[in-house]
Amino acid sequence: MAKGTRYKDDEPKQKKKLALGWKIAISVLSVILALVIAAIAVFFYYFGGLKTTYLTSDTSQLGIDSQVIENTEKKDITNIALFGVDSRDHDDTGRSDAVMIMSVDKIHGKIKLTSIARDTRVYISDQYSYDKIAHAYAYGGPEMSIKTINQNFNTNIKEYVTVNFDQLATVINSLGGITLTITEEERISANENIAALGTGTPIRQSGTVLLTGEQAVGYARIRKIDSDSMRAQRQRNVLNAIFEKMKGKSSLEYAEFVRQLLPNVETSLDYGDLMGLATIMFGPVTMEEMAFPNDNSNARGGIFYSDGAWYYEYDLDVASQQLHQFIYEEE
Repeated sequence: MAKGTRYKDDEPKQKKKLALGWKIAISVLSVILALVIAAIAVFFYYFGGLKTTYLTSDTSQLGIDSQVIENTEKKDITNIALFGVDSRDHDDTGRSDAVMIMSVDKIHGKIKLTSIARDTRVYISDQYSYDKIAHAYAYGGPEMSIKTINQNFNTNIKEYVTVNFDQLATVINSLGGITLTITEEERISANENIAALGTGTPIRQSGTVLLTGEQAVGYARIRKIDSDSMRAQRQRNVLNAIFEKMKGKSSLEYAEFVRQLLPNVETSLDYGDLMGLATIMFGPVTMEEMAFPNDNSNARGGIFYSDGAWYYEYDLDVASQQLHQFIYEEE
């Protein structure tokens, strides 16, 4: 009888223990759920503006040679085509006013920028034959432009980022501006471009100056005072200044910059790609650059054909070898 009494006395205690266990489990689940909701909220706060436009996965459609894939695919180096589009109308595809390759080299801790002169004469397609490399973007968007780069420079590029020059100003302003060294002639020409844009204030002095986004875009658009090569150099200067500004950012500041950046770009990269590539920014990283044509290109520039267009011409096979040595650091 005593044992039966003890059993009845213990029953409420067991129920209390079960109730307490359920409360703890529910509390833990609630915390986990709250963390998941918070993570989703943070994700959409920082990455909600990302609009990914995937390219074809067929490498032949991107003009990538099978031998090039075999030689480069296993290396921890990612090549991304960068296009600066000169289009005031956001519904217009526009021509690629800037054509660059950004190589994220995690092997050597480097970001390498290669600019290709927009007037470089290349083969585009059977339909368009030979034309300026900058025109490929207008003919077929980023996919045709990437194919044109791959087939003429023997590269392995599958991704791209496009920034409209108007949007580039917003990106630079989100960083608090960038510091560049400009000549008096560049200052005057940049101010003419700023006035044509109808927004922004003129640059007041030459030398090393902090430029707003609008001023930096006016600088990058300088065309008349010198050569196409110098124009490409100024565009690389702007990108280098952006990267230098980003290098000093904390991970939270970097994430905020990404949040500001994403609505202003068109890209084939998704958020996983972006975060994977971004890890290089949190370690020691150096910037290197190359341009085509260069002093070793034996290039000629002028009007050589019946279409009356001004072109740069140089040996693209030699350029391809130079580019591979630069990107992969192989002899």
